[in-house]
Amino acid sequence: MQKALHGENTNHPEIAAVHQKLAETYEKQGKLTDALNSHKLCLGILQKVYELEPNHQSIATCYTNIGHVLSKEKKHDEALHYYETSLEMMKVVYAGNPNHPHIALGCRNIGVTYKIVGQLAKAKENLVSALKMFQGAYGKDNEQVARTRDILEDLQKEINIQTSTS
Repeated sequence: MQKALHGENTNHPEIAAVHQKLAETYEKQGKLTDALNSHKLCLGILQKVYELEPNHQSIATCYTNIGHVLSKEKKHDEALHYYETSLEMMKVVYAGNPNHPHIALGCRNIGVTYKIVGQLAKAKENLVSALKMFQGAYGKDNEQVARTRDILEDLQKEINIQTSTS
């Protein structure tokens, strides 16, 4: 249907959105390879659509989505690469707002991934940054603040256990 609307030009945001929705559906079904392929198709289209704006928020979000799927596949090093790319793009997109929730979320994704792979100091650094940004954006009483604080508390317990057994 999208092809009928847009002709042979498959580099259109609406076609990218279709691939995004397909990826989300595949992910819910547990078809992670298909989800990853659809996310990558979406990314390729968006990179062409926003060729003159390579740090577009939609592209950054696509990188985050790919990171999520790779993380579910336990490919944490690859996921980290996509999360870091997304974060750098978000910093450009929201340069005027260093406490933007998308930047904070990027830091949290990276922090959680570092926690999973056992790089606890890097995890803490990113999670503390995320917490400060979420607090700057929302104040102290917010779901994102509470969730990030909980992750940090779990991380600190892990650090304490590791320190006491060393």
